[in-house]
Amino acid sequence: TQITLEDTEAFCEAAAADFDGSVITGSSYDDPASMRVAAIWTWNGSTYDMQLLGVLPGTQPNFGEAMLIGVSGDGTLAVGWNRYFQNPGGQHDGVVWTPSTGLINATTCIASLGLSSQIPPGMDIRALTAVSPDGSAFTGFGYYAINNTNQSFIIHITPPPCTGDADRNQAINFADITAVLANFGNTGAPFAPGDADGSTVVNFADITAVLASFGTACP
Repeated sequence: TQITLEDTEAFCEAAAADFDGSVITGSSYDDPASMRVAAIWTWNGSTYDMQLLGVLPGTQPNFGEAMLIGVSGDGTLAVGWNRYFQNPGGQHDGVVWTPSTGLINATTCIASLGLSSQIPPGMDIRALTAVSPDGSAFTGFGYYAINNTNQSFIIHITPPPCTGDADRNQAINFADITAVLANFGNTGAPFAPGDADGSTVVNFADITAVLASFGTACP
């Protein structure tokens, strides 16, 4: 499927898709801004509608660009990078996008969530590279000045899912059976509401998963 028919399609790139392909992220050329900017395409039933999401402040026209290279299973959280200018070794930062926040600096986002302690002191986050299907964690890399290297990391936004916890409250009890029944037959990202075993389908196997771990707490 050709996601754009514009004259600048040579500067358009798709990099990631959500669980069912209804949301695609990447970058596309923005004529008024004179640069490639982060972009998202949403399926409307017959074609993809494109939304240009811009770049971070301070990005130079003609030389800077932004791209979203990872997206959650439901398409509501995307991550990537922003390059302020093109010359080798130029400054670039990781970015996060949600419908409510728009495109923001990853360091700012991580600090606002109270998760800065998960990043080594002195690390300059250069890019976020992927987000888990359920949006609970993302990966990235940054420049670590202490030993002059680039290092990767994982940020846990919420506690990792555990088998049996259908409502993601870190306890396995009757509420999880209720969550399975309320979402019975649904499909989606792993560990979506009701999906107690992470199979992407809510069915009788999820009730079995809840009962097998009943009364325990997630790690």
